[in-house]
Amino acid sequence: MMSSSKPLKILFIGVFEKYFRSTNTSQILCLKSLGHNVIGYNYREKAAKVGVEQRDKHLIETVKNNNFDLVLYSKCNQLSYRVFEEINKVTKTCMWFMDPLSTYDNEMRTKTTLVDFFCCDKKNVLPVAKEINNNSFYVCEGF
Repeated sequence: MMSSSKPLKILFIGVFEKYFRSTNTSQILCLKSLGHNVIGYNYREKAAKVGVEQRDKHLIETVKNNNFDLVLYSKCNQLSYRVFEEINKVTKTCMWFMDPLSTYDNEMRTKTTLVDFFCCDKKNVLPVAKEINNNSFYVCEGF
């Protein structure tokens, strides 16, 4: 069980850039401001540099070789299910899904079953997610 009394070591897998166009950038800054040790992993950028298979291997090894309390996925469309499965063997996982129900497709639903916790910011996504993962929560996204 994760304790809220100590800062968490978190690997945040998402899209990060310096112009704040991605909500992941502000989210990682917020987690850091709360005192957590957060490492951002830009999964799209890494895949563009080394290819999808090498990215997936690197990501799994990164988690295995560090003692993360939590791996936080921001949607992570087109990240293989194998990555989710392997990382779940090592630590707690949470997926953040910020998009509307119309984009909550089979890939996202499957990934919802592959994480310990699921968070969404669209109220109509929550009941659908709860059907496949009881640890699903509505978290309002704000700026």
